[in-house]
Amino acid sequence: MIYKFSNNNEYARKFVHVILGFWPYIGFSTFDNIWTLISVPVLFIIVNYLSAKYHLMAFMEREDQSYGTVWYALSLTILMLFGRLFNLEHLAINAMLILSLGDGFAALFGRAFGHNKVSFIRDSKKTNVGCVTMFVVSSLLTLMFNIELGLLNNIVLALLVALGATTVELFSEHGMDNFYVPQISILIMYLATLHHIIIVTLITIITILILLKAYRKQSLSKEAVPLALMIAYLMVILGNLVSYLGLIVFFVASSLIERFSNDAKVKASSLHLSSGTRGVSQVLMNTLPALTMLIIGALLNHQTDFFNIAALSAYAISTADTFASEIGMLTKKRTFSLLTFKDIKQGLSGGISLLGLTASIVGASIIALLGALTYSINAALFILIVGIFGALFDSFLGELIQAKYQSKSGEITENNTQEDSELELVSGYASINNNSVNILSSLITVFSSVIIYFIML
Repeated sequence: MIYKFSNNNEYARKFVHVILGFWPYIGFSTFDNIWTLISVPVLFIIVNYLSAKYHLMAFMEREDQSYGTVWYALSLTILMLFGRLFNLEHLAINAMLILSLGDGFAALFGRAFGHNKVSFIRDSKKTNVGCVTMFVVSSLLTLMFNIELGLLNNIVLALLVALGATTVELFSEHGMDNFYVPQISILIMYLATLHHIIIVTLITIITILILLKAYRKQSLSKEAVPLALMIAYLMVILGNLVSYLGLIVFFVASSLIERFSNDAKVKASSLHLSSGTRGVSQVLMNTLPALTMLIIGALLNHQTDFFNIAALSAYAISTADTFASEIGMLTKKRTFSLLTFKDIKQGLSGGISLLGLTASIVGASIIALLGALTYSINAALFILIVGIFGALFDSFLGELIQAKYQSKSGEITENNTQEDSELELVSGYASINNNSVNILSSLITVFSSVIIYFIML
């Protein structure tokens, strides 16, 4: 049958896409051993990767040479592990069917009847018909699998899952919807087992609205929207509502502060490699340290609030660093190196100014205030100190190891090319950019703080 479809790769691919979506139901009902259970999807990860790389199965691959089939198999593996380990197999089956049937029918109906593209997404390839199909199929499947919640809660949950799945499907590219759609679906359903449906509703609507606003203002890239939504849910599940609020406060405050500008800032920004739009790497850089703290806390089954406070400390570092960079570039006074205390060109990583230092204290204080309102004054002081020290350590590493180049005119910059020609590396390491420095400084500072805390405890 696959051969018959081979003249139309999209239909053949969607056929396999739908059929494999039923594997969780078959696997859960057939295999008791968890390694046997995931052996099939793991095998598909390997086979699909080799096929995508070497074009072994042309009927399964898209013209854009994406690794969508690999993401599909990886998503299947994660769902089956999650379902078996936490005895939530029905949620895993539900989430995978949302991908296979929801996304599959959305693509088919979109191709057959979709004439208008989704207008609010730039350069969207998705159609309005496909979007509606995805939403309807996702909500109906969720209604079928969560009857025990009661009619009203089930309807609300179905709408939330459909909203989340449709959102990430719209914003995903290069086959990444095969990963994000089922993961977002199961995270929303699992969150509904931990918190009241009203809490789940508020988290979903608030987060999606903020992300859509950021995308429309071009402060968040299209590809970063699904990742940011997934991390928001993980913050609540692995931590608590305060950890989630830390993420939201950081994101909103940083987005607002980036709007301040003058001629000095425009000139200083030209020395940077990255643009003002946060991409996937920036989202990971700003959230991975906090997420790491929550993962460690979950693995250790730590019963105190300490790892949630540590997560807030990580956000304090990111907020302090963002405030220092964005506000510091507005200054018209002296900027100096924290390593040598000599004057440094404004805008280069590693430089600090009185205005930037003051801004970093304000940024860390915002997150510390959240800690004071939810935990204690001692927790707020811990968050504040870690946030300020982390921002200073970021400047130190920026001067010490971040790559800097010399242009033809002799100007020092963080850009490695100019007018399509490579520039000479004059300091730091070519493999280390601003994102690398940010995540290194945050991880080292937060881990050091955790170690010191337990030594002094």
